[in-house]
Amino acid sequence: MLKERGVAPFSKWEKELPKIVFDPRFKAIPSYSTRRSLFEHFVKTRVEEERKEKRAAQKAAIEGFKQLLDEASEEIDHKTDYQIFRKKWGDDERFLALDRKDREHLLNERVLPLRRDAEEKAQAIRAATASSFKSLLQEKGDIAVNSRWSRVKDTLRDDPRYKSVKHEDREALFNEYLSDLRAVEEESEREAKAKREEQDKLRERERELRKRKEREEQEMERVRIKVRRKEAIVSYQALLVETIKDPQMLS
Repeated sequence: MLKERGVAPFSKWEKELPKIVFDPRFKAIPSYSTRRSLFEHFVKTRVEEERKEKRAAQKAAIEGFKQLLDEASEEIDHKTDYQIFRKKWGDDERFLALDRKDREHLLNERVLPLRRDAEEKAQAIRAATASSFKSLLQEKGDIAVNSRWSRVKDTLRDDPRYKSVKHEDREALFNEYLSDLRAVEEESEREAKAKREEQDKLRERERELRKRKEREEQEMERVRIKVRRKEAIVSYQALLVETIKDPQMLS
């Protein structure tokens, strides 16, 4: 009875009494205190009951909308947005049963993966097209870092790889190719410079080794001369001693 009469949770006895006082079910409970006690219990527990009812209704609405998405799956692609979907399915009870925020969220859960897949495929196609276009430029053989697009493009027009690239992307890819050429040249120059520097260092080390060897040989020669001189002095002194002992050695 209280639920049928629309008694709100946490409502007051005095406020709701006019709604229920003439109902036979109200009068069927003879005790005033029992009526009041049942009323107080109802308004306190009704909050949780309403929460459960709302959760159940929300869950049912979500499941219904998901079912609608399943049925419409063949017509949903990466370009589908909320307005497109609403125009087609906006009168369906399962669409109307759910708030817009929840509808958009569930729709996006279906559409976003499709958009990611479509974008990945588009990126793969763009990458393949760009690679083919740069291969075309490389095959030309006469394109250098100082080449100009205005002069080069006319020689490429008949090639399918030229036509497969969007008009607005061709010059940008050409400039990227020139940047790649510059990078290769700069890397070659760096490697050549590093090689020259390494060779210079090697030659410098060789010069230092030769100088060191020459100094060592000169030092050894000085030592040998000094030793020979000392030996000569010792020999001469020995000869003098022998001469003094035996003067006839001089005759």
